[in-house]
Amino acid sequence: MRKVIIFMMLCLPVTLVAQTPVQSAERIAQLKAEAAAKAKAAEEAAQKALEAAKAAEEAAKALEIEAAKTQQAQQKAEQERIAAQKEAEKKRMEAQQKAEQERIATQKEAEKKRTEAQQAQQWTKPVIQPTPDEEVKQQKPKEENEEDEKYLEGAVPLVNGIIEWEKTFETANSPDDNYQRMMRLFAAMTKEKNQLPSSNVALVNESERTIVAHFEEWLVFASNFISIDRTKFIYNIIATCQGNTVNVRLFRISYRYEEERTTKSLIKAEEWIMDDVCLNKKKTKLNRISGKFRRKTIDRKDEIFKNIEQTLNNQ
Repeated sequence: MRKVIIFMMLCLPVTLVAQTPVQSAERIAQLKAEAAAKAKAAEEAAQKALEAAKAAEEAAKALEIEAAKTQQAQQKAEQERIAAQKEAEKKRMEAQQKAEQERIATQKEAEKKRTEAQQAQQWTKPVIQPTPDEEVKQQKPKEENEEDEKYLEGAVPLVNGIIEWEKTFETANSPDDNYQRMMRLFAAMTKEKNQLPSSNVALVNESERTIVAHFEEWLVFASNFISIDRTKFIYNIIATCQGNTVNVRLFRISYRYEEERTTKSLIKAEEWIMDDVCLNKKKTKLNRISGKFRRKTIDRKDEIFKNIEQTLNNQ
């Protein structure tokens, strides 16, 4: 028994030595497996951390973009607010200026009317005692429309649908002399009292001795210290100097009436001073409104032709 026990004790280290390499291999394999698992877990954790960092970066960028948009929107809103405030201030100032101008204009108009009323009170119509001869003349009845005879039917000629006055003047002058006289006359006419700045000698043809002049002037119907009734009178004149004659045409007539009022109008002579517009049905009387245009136009035409005749005949 003792020998058996001793034998067993002697064999035990051999058994232990035989088992140790097997157990070590298993342990190493186990450790490798655990290390691989830990490495894989660490790799997955690192990947997740990278993805989380990327997501955090993208979120930060999105927040930055959103913040920039918000800032831009705030800046735009502030700019619009400032612009609206400036526009409102501008309109307020314009309204104040307009109201002030209207107040001043109203005040001036009231002052003007007051002054006119005071002046009207200072003016009186003189009473003139006529002489016996004048009394006889006043008592003599005047023929109806005697003063209007030269303005009645046929006084306004129509040529090819256009109102046109034409006259040929006989002279003792040479064509060049007549041409120079008409040039001086038209130039002087543009500087007359009632002429407007647009009046001018528009075109000339020296070889044909032809002059085209354009005139814009005031025709005054009535005037006093309170008001004036007038129209802009617009017309053209062509003068042609040939031989010892000068042919003159006055045409393209129109009127600009009451331009400073809401009733302002541009009227062609063909629509306003013809017989069927200006005369009553019996052709014996001028109409009240258009008649004054016809009368003044004919008077001005006669005056111009008279001046031309005097200019050509003066030695």
